[in-house]
Amino acid sequence: ALGALTRVEGPRTVTVAALQASLPRDADGWDRLVAYRELTAEAAAAGATLVIWPESAVPYRIGTHAGFRDLVERLARREGVDLVINSIGHEEPDRYFNEAVLVRADRGVSGSYRKRELAPFGEYLPLRVLFGRMPALAAEAGDFSPGTEPALLEARCGRIGALVCYEAVFPGLVAEQAADGAELLVNLTNDSWFGWTGGPAQHLAHARLRAAETGLPLVRAAHSGISTIISGRGEELARLGVGERGVLTATVRIGGHAPGARAGRIITVLCATLAFVAIVTALATGWTDRRRRCRPPDEGPLSDEGDEEPDRNEG
Repeated sequence: ALGALTRVEGPRTVTVAALQASLPRDADGWDRLVAYRELTAEAAAAGATLVIWPESAVPYRIGTHAGFRDLVERLARREGVDLVINSIGHEEPDRYFNEAVLVRADRGVSGSYRKRELAPFGEYLPLRVLFGRMPALAAEAGDFSPGTEPALLEARCGRIGALVCYEAVFPGLVAEQAADGAELLVNLTNDSWFGWTGGPAQHLAHARLRAAETGLPLVRAAHSGISTIISGRGEELARLGVGERGVLTATVRIGGHAPGARAGRIITVLCATLAFVAIVTALATGWTDRRRRCRPPDEGPLSDEGDEEPDRNEG
């Protein structure tokens, strides 16, 4: 059965799923794992072959926790799904990475992507030499190293471009993944610290633009919302709002020619050029209008006909 799902080239469809447990931040690690194990089984029962867990879904590290790695690999194999999950990677002597890890049903752990665009003051401290050991502003953060490679995840359904948290706001990074051959985008995020504000919706708007720009479908799994599945035309196919719990599934078309991949950075440069021209034109027009308004009215040629000399003794 697994062999029938081996990746093929060309346009095709795949059923994907995004999980959202909406558990409290202080929920026990084992309770989180049980919740996502159950949601994964539910997604598989709905026909999904690719399942995305959100950022910070569980606190265990797949690279150093053998028991967790074994459990996740057995889960993927038993349910017949490929998983993309979040984990913390480590390199000696003291380098840590925020990663998206692929766990295939037929091979187990099969690659990872290290987040390249880190959040200042949340995942690293700018100018640390000036601040010393100032504590991080976000839990389990503050000392990450950025990844350096635009690695794609080779799932059975196709090549995946992973975006960890706020990487979805960087159009250049996503265009690079599309140009490198990504067929599907996934966004693993944790927006729970926004609470019930407009933050999750604003973050989602950026992600939706990335799908429309590149022509690639995007699966967004958020810790407590908003999770969604978006088509390559930017259309929202399914959604779970803030605080909701459940499984999103949808069938998306992948493997076509992404316009964002063909155009590369040309669109970015063109938009920036047009914006610059529009700003300069607006400023020049406004300056000209102000000069016209400030000029004294044209009173015509001087003439003493009909003019009366004012009475200097008046008043």
